[in-house]
Amino acid sequence: MAVRIGANPIGWSNDDWRELGGETLLETCLAEAKEAGFEGMELGHKFPREAMALKEVLGRFGLDLVS
Repeated sequence: MAVRIGANPIGWSNDDWRELGGETLLETCLAEAKEAGFEGMELGHKFPREAMALKEVLGRFGLDLVS
């Protein structure tokens, strides 16, 4: 069985104190996560909440939703 590793976007921007990382684009977060070797991301406040829009943005970076 293969293990796939996902990340939480808090490494790029904070959900509780949104000023921390507020200038970091979602696309930057996803590109850097993919570059670091992650295969998925948990949801954060910058992510679309509509299923097809979420699938599209994650798909552009070859990532899956892990939460």
